[in-house]
Amino acid sequence: MSHGGDIFEKNIVFDYSVSINPMGTPARVTDAIKESLEHISEYPDLKQRRLRKALSELEGCKPEEVLGGNGSSGLFHAIVQMIRPETALLISPCFSGYEYALAAEGNCRVFRYPEEEICSLPGKIDASADLLIIANPNNPTGRNIDFRTMIEIAEKCEETGTCLIADECFLSLSEHKESLSYFVRRFRKMFVVKAFTKTFAIPGIRIGYVVSSEENIKKLSMHLPEWSLSVPALEAGIACAGIMKEKDYLKNSCLMIKNERSYLERSLSEFGFEIVPSDTCFILFRAGEDLYGKLLERGLLIRDCSDFTGLEKGFFRVSVKNHEANQFLISALRDIIGY
Repeated sequence: MSHGGDIFEKNIVFDYSVSINPMGTPARVTDAIKESLEHISEYPDLKQRRLRKALSELEGCKPEEVLGGNGSSGLFHAIVQMIRPETALLISPCFSGYEYALAAEGNCRVFRYPEEEICSLPGKIDASADLLIIANPNNPTGRNIDFRTMIEIAEKCEETGTCLIADECFLSLSEHKESLSYFVRRFRKMFVVKAFTKTFAIPGIRIGYVVSSEENIKKLSMHLPEWSLSVPALEAGIACAGIMKEKDYLKNSCLMIKNERSYLERSLSEFGFEIVPSDTCFILFRAGEDLYGKLLERGLLIRDCSDFTGLEKGFFRVSVKNHEANQFLISALRDIIGY
């Protein structure tokens, strides 16, 4: 399995392969992490009391209906381990981490449904599917799914007894922000996974969380390590939850992403690349050249998406960064293609 962010043993100037908030990490979060180092000789709170209280206030749920984890990937593994599905349904293309988590179960059969037909997915779900994993917005295409469709999908999963993992890790940085987390009491087999790593540009800290029914959270906690979050991760999560409630950081972040994404999409289109219109902080496009290798020679790392099921050679994903970094990328591409 490959991911973005593999900067190791490479001379990287700008990393466009990892999609995180181009606004950068708020000082309040880095301060919380620094202050937490005074407590590294102490064990983290096993029950995540302060974090779960902060998350419950953010999500409008009970502390018993939310649980922190070691990033979204750690939570995907734990949820799959808890469910132990024999049959799972994925969207194509989608984040490769889902398949990685399912492969750990060994005997799970995976079926894929094309993203462009997502509106008809509710009519295709039946009791033969133990699990459906779906991201809103989807990765790597960056497209939001109509919220009414998401509700219909959740309703059908509830009807058929199919567990639903709704990956909303990029939702807070997208055009449309309606979350399914407010419906966890209605849909008892649903798990809504979110991550502060993307929203607050802290992938090195590893802090995500899941919202679900109290019964599901209690069971899920038994599939996580006793100390799944470090002291710095707990404090970072508490700070992030506080900032999320204030809205200004997210509002400014989304405005920056929208403006810079428009600049990138317009520039990439001028080169003749086939652009997949995005609603979030990354862009999928198709080019006829080996851009990965040529950009890497210049110290620029992009995501080669040819290993995504449903895509092929020539598809690439780039993150939306600040204007200086975005200009640097466009300038390098202009030199490469001789535009």
